[in-house]
Amino acid sequence: MGYRVNALLGLWFLQLIKLCRELLEQVQDVPALRPNQNKLNSWMFSRFHTEVFKSGIQAVEWTIDDRGLAGLSDLQGLPWILSMEVFFEAWVETVVSVLARKSGGQLKSGRQRQTITPISWTPPYSGSQRYLLPDIVIERGNETIIFDAKYKSHFEELETSSWHRLEQKIREQHRADLLQVLAYSTIPESKKITCCLVYPCRADTWHSLLRRERPFHKASVRAGSRQVELILTAFPMGLDPEEIEPVVVQALGG
Repeated sequence: MGYRVNALLGLWFLQLIKLCRELLEQVQDVPALRPNQNKLNSWMFSRFHTEVFKSGIQAVEWTIDDRGLAGLSDLQGLPWILSMEVFFEAWVETVVSVLARKSGGQLKSGRQRQTITPISWTPPYSGSQRYLLPDIVIERGNETIIFDAKYKSHFEELETSSWHRLEQKIREQHRADLLQVLAYSTIPESKKITCCLVYPCRADTWHSLLRRERPFHKASVRAGSRQVELILTAFPMGLDPEEIEPVVVQALGG
């Protein structure tokens, strides 16, 4: 149920962004003018009575009532402040939920602490990191697919520059991302494990990647008797999740 609500959240954002763009296009030739309070009240209560606007206001009301991210319960509304890292992770979960629904897999969310694996230190008070927490996990049959969302521009930078020309800081961050998602591959006992490292990208970049047949990169790593598949890809924000899901299926070899 959690990922279904989360999918609605992502769609509300996209619909609100689309509405804002359409409104800006309608007034792009109109000189800027600060409206008075009476005009603002008129707009608020008459001209913006669309379903998208109503859904957004309802989400804010949920947050005020401690039923959203600002409260203690499950994700049901928009928070007052939402970091882009949290939003992108929610967006990846939205897209992956479509994959889980169509493939019949069971989705587990790190946001809901469903993927947490404690790390046991000896003695218990020593150590630093206390647990591993993949963002999203799909389990289907004897296969486990792990998704780790990273709100960084690394995928676009890798597409526009060769590895040796990237800044040292970016290369170090990308190595850390790879090592983190590979660490997650040690958790499940499935025979087939796939780790997907997901970065954001612009819609035009994504369509360009599709035309060049480069929306993802794949590698494999031996882990004892098992072989872990590694996928590096990007999810554009602002498109229909149904449009992105087939590319994910292709990357997974489906």
